[in-house]
Amino acid sequence: MSRPTFEQMAVALAVAANVMEARAQDCAIVAARIGLSPMATALVVNDKRADAALVREAQDLLRRMGRGEPLVRLMLEQYGAAA
Repeated sequence: MSRPTFEQMAVALAVAANVMEARAQDCAIVAARIGLSPMATALVVNDKRADAALVREAQDLLRRMGRGEPLVRLMLEQYGAAA
């Protein structure tokens, strides 16, 4: 199997971020239903939203790097950072 392109990885990260954001929303709904305190809810939900935001940042980085993917991959191989 060939290596996925940066664009393909960015799409996968977008899907993952959407799932993470949906799970954060689900947690907020469950927390409200069971009467979890606002502070406890914020601890759980904000952490999940922060993780989703980091995944979005990674997605954006891969999307931007995709424009110069051949050069980026060459540089990674040259400096031993490629898998």
